[in-house]
Amino acid sequence: MTKEGHHTLAVKNQSNASIEVYICYERNDGRWYTTALGALLAELGYTILTDPALSRNTDYWHSLPQTLRRASAMILVGTPRAFYSEFVNFELETFRRCQPNGMILSIVFDAIAVRNEQGLFWLRDK
Repeated sequence: MTKEGHHTLAVKNQSNASIEVYICYERNDGRWYTTALGALLAELGYTILTDPALSRNTDYWHSLPQTLRRASAMILVGTPRAFYSEFVNFELETFRRCQPNGMILSIVFDAIAVRNEQGLFWLRDK
């Protein structure tokens, strides 16, 4: 338990195999959290994949599916701007297509979860 009374749960990767996690976020309001989360997960033994891991010499739109096929799970950093981001929406749709049984963990900040006509959960400002 931290000083402020919040509980912290950290699950260390105990396997010898690398577990790759893709962190999906909106750069303008999610970068600060993504950087800290990625560092913590790396310390716990997870391999972190984010869009900067894609080579600058490759086309993002074509390289993303290959990267997402490697991911065991996706973490969505759900900031208010994430719902409106073309890139976040593309990453979510691509992960669902590449990993139909893949797990998406959403961490939501100042937003609510809603269901759209495709059945996917998106974020909408309050």
